[in-house]
Amino acid sequence: MPTKSAKEESQQPPPTVRKCGTMQVHERLLRTVPGYREARDTSENHALRAAALPFAGRTGCTKIPVVVHVVYKTAEQNISDAQIKSQICSVLAGYVWDLDNPYVKNHKTGLHRLASMISYRDSLLSNAPKP
Repeated sequence: MPTKSAKEESQQPPPTVRKCGTMQVHERLLRTVPGYREARDTSENHALRAAALPFAGRTGCTKIPVVVHVVYKTAEQNISDAQIKSQICSVLAGYVWDLDNPYVKNHKTGLHRLASMISYRDSLLSNAPKP
């Protein structure tokens, strides 16, 4: 099946219905960026190995950096850092309380550990020097 060039794609009229363009961009990158295919292959292979052996070679707590972008026009539309933290905590607590989650053996203990990690992190942040 022939694929469109980047020039042909840019000459198309705007869509009347928006849909995700990830695969089109991915296919264009495969065609045009040297090393992209190899980097994707490496990433996919790493993900497959991690899925097959989820905890192999891992010890301790895994830190996941989170960046939240809040898009707003007026100050009233903006949300506070406390609201963002609350939502992240809700998602994490949902994973702990999910009784089908195979990685949580004792849900009550998991929730207490999560709460203590959040409190500990907050105490570290509150004592950190301001920039």
